[in-house]
Amino acid sequence: MIIEDEEIAAAYCAKCIASYGHDINIVAVCRDGDTAREKFSLLKPDVIFADIRLGKDNGLDLISEFRSEGWNGKLIIMSVYNNFDFVRRAIHLGVVDYLLKPVFKDDVFKILDSLVLYFDKQGGPASKIADINNLNVPQYLHKALEFISLNYGKKFSLKEISDNSCVSGTYLSMAFSKYLGMTFVEYLNMYRIEIAKNILMISSVSINQVAEQVGIPDVVYFSKLFKKYTGITPGRYRTEFNSRTEEIEGLND
Repeated sequence: MIIEDEEIAAAYCAKCIASYGHDINIVAVCRDGDTAREKFSLLKPDVIFADIRLGKDNGLDLISEFRSEGWNGKLIIMSVYNNFDFVRRAIHLGVVDYLLKPVFKDDVFKILDSLVLYFDKQGGPASKIADINNLNVPQYLHKALEFISLNYGKKFSLKEISDNSCVSGTYLSMAFSKYLGMTFVEYLNMYRIEIAKNILMISSVSINQVAEQVGIPDVVYFSKLFKKYTGITPGRYRTEFNSRTEEIEGLND
């Protein structure tokens, strides 16, 4: 749930979260404290992004009310105020992060990365593709995952990655299965599709171009693989995302 009284800021925050590309649902965008209270009582969100200043309301007072009702979800504060008293109170309320305005997309994504990992560990909704810097895996596998994150748009083999990671291909292949629960090819395909989802959401380039950018130049195979991991075609995915974004922005009208 997003609680933000500025229309442009609320719409931008919603768009950033919607474009993240994981199984994250924005259940409400609230422009004032009264609406937030009403929506909160009905929805009990797992995560709240809240501004400190909400017209006549104070975002921290609002969160304090929610905490007193037993809410133990994750809180992210957004504010133009870099004030120690605000920060100290936010910490007391269990804030996950404190975003200074203007809020940037990369900062929102970093927070969502952490939340994805948290809910994944809790058995909640999250993508299998996690932030590799936070994965508890051997260094050689970490290097392999980093290689993929930097070169997913190119053609390469398991041997190239294993040579770069200073380990045999057989050993690295076994590590993928042991630590990630999937084969090297499955991880690579899944990673490329996650990147493709982000490209589809934030740009208007053709499906052919998206396929090439993620290292799967055969657009027919790319579309087949995309549908395997998402359940829908790339074109439909983009259409549904755009429709969902328009609905979210319409909540602010």
